[in-house]
Amino acid sequence: MKNSEEYMINLAKNIKRIVSLKIASNNNENLILQQASLENATNILNSDTLSITNLNSLNYSILQWKRKEGQIISLKRIVTVYMFTHIIDIIQLYAAVEKFKDEIQRMNPSYKQKKRNTKGWIKQYLADELGYSLRQLQRYITAAERLKSLYDNNGITSDILVLSKCYLSDFWCTSKTYQIFLHELEDISN
Repeated sequence: MKNSEEYMINLAKNIKRIVSLKIASNNNENLILQQASLENATNILNSDTLSITNLNSLNYSILQWKRKEGQIISLKRIVTVYMFTHIIDIIQLYAAVEKFKDEIQRMNPSYKQKKRNTKGWIKQYLADELGYSLRQLQRYITAAERLKSLYDNNGITSDILVLSKCYLSDFWCTSKTYQIFLHELEDISN
């Protein structure tokens, strides 16, 4: 089951395997982004539709279909790397709303701070501005903090995560399950 303890342990082992094989780089120049240029991928994706008139054209069409599938997989990986990076930026947005909270509250009285919940209105404001539910925003913030922590503390890049078959939703797991995941990653530098 996704996000179960066993799933997260296996995910951590896969990350360690990728790192130990040195398939992915530990800097900002990600291998996935170097694998295929977007221009070449879009050219293949925009190529002519299949035209099958005889056995030779059938064989050519099968080869063309396989190439397209490979490019789609590459594009999906590229998009996932960018998505992980994009999600981490939500932390900056949250910090900016905190920084400008007095101005925001003056301009929009509906976001006045409640007596007991200092941060709740900030999340609600950000969720409203981004067009997300409060639950979705909280998931993104949790994932962003965890992704940033993996990079800052372990050097695990988005590239490594994608090659390890991680998904954004993997980082929405419970704190307990995430701690098990981190525990499994502890000896990653060894």
